[in-house]
Amino acid sequence: MAILIIFHQTDKEKRLAQTALVLIFSGAIGNLIDRVLHKEVIDFIDLFINNPHWPAFNIADSCITIGVMFMVADMFADKASTVPPENPI
Repeated sequence: MAILIIFHQTDKEKRLAQTALVLIFSGAIGNLIDRVLHKEVIDFIDLFINNPHWPAFNIADSCITIGVMFMVADMFADKASTVPPENPI
């Protein structure tokens, strides 16, 4: 619920932050649905490319991770745009 409240309080111009919140919320809901219906997370992608076994990816956790990275990027973008210019003496 907190993510939805934060989403609605976020400025409409902050698309990166809104996208991040949607990804985080979607990943959390995906994991919750899997836990309630199946008692475990089932949305894994298991890759075999040219015979080596690649790591298995959980779609919901990937959404959460990408959302957090977007939030960090948005915070750095905000910080860079609000830094006042230095006044040389």
